[in-house]
Amino acid sequence: MLCFKGSDEQRFNLVIEEQIRKDKKVYEQELKLLLLGTAESGKSTVAKQLKILHQNGFSADELQSYTAVIHHNILLGIYSLLNTLKYHNHVELPPDLQKLADNFQYVDPSPKTYNFVLDPQMAEMVQTLWAHPLLKECYQNFPHHESYIPDSASYFLDNVRRIASPQYVPTPDDVLRSRKRTTGIVESKFEMQGARFSLLDVGGQRNERRKWIHCFENVSAVLFCVSLPEYDQMLLEDLQTNRMRESLALFGDISNSQWFAKSAMILFLNKCDIFKEKITKTPLSKYFPEYTGGANYEKACEFMKAEYCKKATSGKEIFTHITCATNTSTIEVVFSAVLQTVLTNSLSNAGYEV
Repeated sequence: MLCFKGSDEQRFNLVIEEQIRKDKKVYEQELKLLLLGTAESGKSTVAKQLKILHQNGFSADELQSYTAVIHHNILLGIYSLLNTLKYHNHVELPPDLQKLADNFQYVDPSPKTYNFVLDPQMAEMVQTLWAHPLLKECYQNFPHHESYIPDSASYFLDNVRRIASPQYVPTPDDVLRSRKRTTGIVESKFEMQGARFSLLDVGGQRNERRKWIHCFENVSAVLFCVSLPEYDQMLLEDLQTNRMRESLALFGDISNSQWFAKSAMILFLNKCDIFKEKITKTPLSKYFPEYTGGANYEKACEFMKAEYCKKATSGKEIFTHITCATNTSTIEVVFSAVLQTVLTNSLSNAGYEV
């Protein structure tokens, strides 16, 4: 038991009261989290997970609103496979399959309007095409360095009949795997561990990044997302630039920026499930010659972690998490640790010794 006399006890009480005051100030203010990263790194999926975990999930209307996006994702998936077979692999389909493929020849796969409707008849065409070994082989050996296909293509193509049903309502898992380009700034608010948070999700394409500056003030933490399996892919907006190299350069700019000198810097090495499988087929060393760990998943993750941390030349501590953003239970554990990091950093910036 601690004993104090007179003035010593008063000083001790004043210290405790000051600490409580600073603690309360941090918890009462809204902590701003900024989701950054290149396009398709998983930023919006993380935001969706937080909605599921801390905003009572998606309403029936919100789930239904994703139907057009998911229909478009299926169209883009089958369109990409057929184009790759024809123009990259130079493979001719059997006449019966070619007749089905012709139905997609003049369909616009761009996401400008999301007005494509997947009816049961078209779903049967997609199902027949997708079931053929030629398309399955094309997907397994898809030339990501030359062509584009969404990460979730196989998931949606496997479920095409269910999704084409007139009674279809997207599930939370469908929504998590759906892909729609983020434009502008999307804000969501939630509470966790007694603190209030504002999460800003911004578009990752080059032409969207000029808008980021509007979010840079008073940021408690930057959550920088990386798509691990994109090491062999090129930017959609610049087919000469490797996506991972672009992401590394961008992280260097962000982690060393004076805007975030007091912000916690958190790195999500995302899509680890796809990455684990991909390095067994497409050597990481082909695109990063300095890597010598072969197909060893742990060594590959450590290598990529080190590559990103090296970019933080300011000496800022980088808190790294290897994630699969479509896995809700994993994200729940990771984000609990992330928010503790954010709170600790905010308390430290407020002068509270932690």
